[in-house]
Amino acid sequence: MTRHRRKIHKTPAQIQPEPTGGTVVIERLAHGGYGVGSLDGLTVFVPRTAPGDTVDVRLTAYRRRYAVGEVVGVRQASPWRVPAPCPLYDRCGGCHLQHLPYAQQLVHKTAQVRESLERLGKLPAVPVAPMLESPQPFAYRNKVLYHYDEASDSLGLVGRQAMQIVDVPHCLINDPRADAVMARLRPLLTTQPALRRVLHQVQVQVGQRTGEVLVTVIVRAALATAVQRQLWDSLHELATGPLSPCQSTPDSGGVRRHHTSGGRRAGHSRARRSMAVSY
Repeated sequence: MTRHRRKIHKTPAQIQPEPTGGTVVIERLAHGGYGVGSLDGLTVFVPRTAPGDTVDVRLTAYRRRYAVGEVVGVRQASPWRVPAPCPLYDRCGGCHLQHLPYAQQLVHKTAQVRESLERLGKLPAVPVAPMLESPQPFAYRNKVLYHYDEASDSLGLVGRQAMQIVDVPHCLINDPRADAVMARLRPLLTTQPALRRVLHQVQVQVGQRTGEVLVTVIVRAALATAVQRQLWDSLHELATGPLSPCQSTPDSGGVRRHHTSGGRRAGHSRARRSMAVSY
């Protein structure tokens, strides 16, 4: 026989209002650069904070067991907090830990691995070696996807705020050759209204070992041949090779891709650099 429990409804006087904010002491770091603290017994995740910070936060999202907040003021800064080297750090959504020294980033990432094994994997006795230091903490990213927003005329990366594109002339973690491609494309956008109307994304991939550079321009509608030629003239010094016939394949989101490539050989290594015009 199934027993049905009667649901007990609380009176308005018994319902405790959800906190809207308060002072939080950051105790540790979670994945994604979120500092973790507590507010009236509720676990709160606060982005761009450091262990040891005492911050005033405004809660922006509630979940069943935790909340997410944003900093409205720093009462006491962590001894590990440093100025971010990137001037766009507060607006761009690409990096999350630049407010910590690189050595401390490694320490906290090691702690995150250990905590995941203990708390999620139930493996408290697994030894965790210290995180290895990268020989190149900046200018290492060899694949970048840039977005274009016609309303703000911004060609860059997704910002911290939803649906916001931050114009990034120079990114510290990207390969400099990706910045060079963007430096060629931005002036072309100012003189080509037809390109501005249909441009969706630009992807740059750099072969670290081979030196190959692949540029993919993704547009929402077909580009005139003259505009495609201007694109090639602007980028051929960075992504060299003959312009080849395109092959169209359907892609998701109503965006069709046309790929073009060309190549040559030098010795035993493949030295192909190509550009893809996509729509």
